[in-house]
Amino acid sequence: PHFTYRADALLGSLRIGFLDSAPTALLSDMFRLSPLVNNVFITFLTLVYILIVMEIASYVRESLKMPEASRKTIHIAASSWLVFWPLFDTSHWSWRFNVAIPAVYVVKLLYLALILRDPENEDIKNLSRTGNPMEILVGPLQFVLVMMYLGLFQFMMLEATIIMAALGIGDGIAPLVGKKWGKHLYRVPSGTSKTLEGSLGGMLCGTALGCYIYPPLLGFGVLPWRLVVTLATVATLAEGTAPFSCDNVVVPTLLHFSFDRLLDAFG
Repeated sequence: PHFTYRADALLGSLRIGFLDSAPTALLSDMFRLSPLVNNVFITFLTLVYILIVMEIASYVRESLKMPEASRKTIHIAASSWLVFWPLFDTSHWSWRFNVAIPAVYVVKLLYLALILRDPENEDIKNLSRTGNPMEILVGPLQFVLVMMYLGLFQFMMLEATIIMAALGIGDGIAPLVGKKWGKHLYRVPSGTSKTLEGSLGGMLCGTALGCYIYPPLLGFGVLPWRLVVTLATVATLAEGTAPFSCDNVVVPTLLHFSFDRLLDAFG
């Protein structure tokens, strides 16, 4: 597959370190694993990571009595799944295993919401706001579908890191900031109630923070601050105006269609 991005001239200057030309599977080089074995092993490591995250989320919810923090722990940690990407060996088709965990969760969410329908199920408690199983077919399902899209069509691309920064860190922090310090409520037609403090202090600053974390982890240099601020602003506006709890779709969609233009203008 072609693992460069559309604005090659501008983005090429952001490439650093061992990822100058293509994703590098460090473990396969270090231990002389076949590409298939390497990719299966990295998929297993991703699974272990997600299982640990779910256990931590359960502890936060049950022991610390912080259900919103539990949900957002999963939100932020799930977006960090892309840090495993550089370990996949792209010389073999099995690099696509990077979406195996999100794909499993698509099936699992559908099963939990449509078949099991148990409000006492641990995963439903962790992923829903009120314990209603149908809630996980909104935000959580949207999130894992976006993960699958990025893993298949934006693998090792800068745009994917920006989208995950917004969805994971930005949207993960925003409700926590809003709940703790939010005083100024606003709501757009067909949208949900939000606070200016959550949008500005959480979504804007959280997305900007993520833009300085995820790109370097995938081998990109530090992004220009004007580009970071503009991308974070676009994500904040998208999240704040998204209708019907569809921010996990609206945010990546708007970022996708504005990414190249913003990169040309501010990169």
